[in-house]
Amino acid sequence: MITCYIDTETSGLFPGKYQVLTAALKIVNGQRCVTREFEFGLLESSAIDDKALEINGLTREQIKKFPPCQYTYRELTSFLGQFVNPYDKADKMTFAGYNARFDYDHMRSLFERLGDRYFGSWFWFPPLDIMNTAFDALRDRRKDMKDFKLATVAKTLGIELKKEELHDALYDIELSIEVYKSSIKIIKERKDA
Repeated sequence: MITCYIDTETSGLFPGKYQVLTAALKIVNGQRCVTREFEFGLLESSAIDDKALEINGLTREQIKKFPPCQYTYRELTSFLGQFVNPYDKADKMTFAGYNARFDYDHMRSLFERLGDRYFGSWFWFPPLDIMNTAFDALRDRRKDMKDFKLATVAKTLGIELKKEELHDALYDIELSIEVYKSSIKIIKERKDA
């Protein structure tokens, strides 16, 4: 089973109106692990929410320098094609991430806006949401947590944070994987007890 951990930084919350600006992918295939980052130039039909830029730390000037979206899309699909054959219905990856449906919906929307209706040829549905696994692991402590954001969950699990790195897509993937591993360990220990 191939797992593709994905984290996106977007120009806003709603797919269709806003778009993916950066995406980091970490593909794990057995012992093989490959990581890539992508920057997507803004499509004319996409808006930018200033609050999103505050969160992800990107500036309008940086975004203007990103390669054209269509070019990055071709790079991305070429990269994905190294791991699965999109023409084989049985050959897909698991899309995984923290709050995975957000990233999944934004990536699907980006593909569709570029005229590609076959996003599902690359990934199984539904995506693996690490947030749900973490909730299961922390369900007894949830009432004491101020929120369930990735940083809060990681801290609650005892994972050391690099605060200056938060909302960097690649760092968020690594942190999500640590949250997933810690959560699985807690769930397994609970079952074994």
